[in-house]
Amino acid sequence: MEIPREILEVVQTASAKFPDDIPAAIDYAEKHCRRLPDWADYEAGIITHSIQQLVYADRHRVDVAIRRQAGHYGGPAKVHADGESVLEAYRSYYGYFLQGKTLGTIIGAEFADIADIERGLAAGHEFNAELADVLGEMVPAEKTVREFLPEKKLARVFGQVRRGMQHLEPSGNGQAKTKKREGVTV
Repeated sequence: MEIPREILEVVQTASAKFPDDIPAAIDYAEKHCRRLPDWADYEAGIITHSIQQLVYADRHRVDVAIRRQAGHYGGPAKVHADGESVLEAYRSYYGYFLQGKTLGTIIGAEFADIADIERGLAAGHEFNAELADVLGEMVPAEKTVREFLPEKKLARVFGQVRRGMQHLEPSGNGQAKTKKREGVTV
């Protein structure tokens, strides 16, 4: 479901009005959304969307459990090739969720699109990580970003980090090489 523009506007207003109080922003947004003239038409779609998000969250929980079981968290895996444990891991990898599908059900023609989507998501996470690194070096431990940086300077930091994100170059094998990040000044 695509969220209607009217609802997004209410949510944006709520977020701006209560930047540091999520429960208050949610309360404000809910009250104002319910007052929209077309609320009854939107309500069923929003409920479906919420249930869909719950399904994705549960799939993520399963993926994490599979990764933990396979040794991807907490250090290198110690796999004993005793037959049954190897078969169990082999079966569970088919159940890994990738873009809303289990890995075992994806056809070869879908992988290029899936890879593009995953790279787009990864790029967003990479930007967030770079921004956190830069701001972590700039903002004193006892201050918030709002207390330390005027918004114009914060906008410059965003721009510099975004320009610095051009450090990912194709390496020719489908992987990306990372260059050292340039310093960010305000």
